[in-house]
Amino acid sequence: MTPKFTVIMTVYGRESLTLRALHCLLSQSVWDWELLILADGLHPNTAAAIAQFRAASGEKRRIEYFDMDCPRGTYGNPLRRMGLSQADGDYVCFVGHDCLLDTGYLAAHQDNIATLAPKPCISLVSLRYWHLRGWNNKDVELPIEQYRGILPCSKPGDQLQLGELDLTCCAYPLGTAKRLQLFREEWDTTYEADFLSFDLCRQELPVVLHPAVVGAHF
Repeated sequence: MTPKFTVIMTVYGRESLTLRALHCLLSQSVWDWELLILADGLHPNTAAAIAQFRAASGEKRRIEYFDMDCPRGTYGNPLRRMGLSQADGDYVCFVGHDCLLDTGYLAAHQDNIATLAPKPCISLVSLRYWHLRGWNNKDVELPIEQYRGILPCSKPGDQLQLGELDLTCCAYPLGTAKRLQLFREEWDTTYEADFLSFDLCRQELPVVLHPAVVGAHF
């Protein structure tokens, strides 16, 4: 039996990027998924664009949109926690509106999960990682997207350290994610809540890393 995925997408306006991410999900070769879009604050243009996309794509039933006002400096963690409370899949993935997912993103997670099924695991895939060159360097006048490499590295999952893992690389068993309270409130003001959640989960579950690179995070 193949798992159903819940994909939790956090958005902060920028509807053009959000629509690009939605098109990536519709192109997945795996079709058993639901998408929960959670916006930090009310963004009328984004909400309208998503409503139009849901209607045009015929995917109203499995694409849901929510918005909530997150306290300043919580890095989207309350949104992810809310998404977990609404999720209905077997495994849960977290993506941002600034992600480009290849058609095989969910299929790679599915392959990982199948290697240990019916036992649960943390599934890891690799992403190309980019950053905005000059965002913290005042000497650079024109910020440019600069390629930083592949995350995670080919390290075993039990050896990954802070800074070597991107949130979008992971798929967690939903039951475990809820029981362990990933993205718990006490971590809301911690930028590393994604790694803390991964670290908590890998103390219980084996980590399976797929060899393919199946997306990019900007």
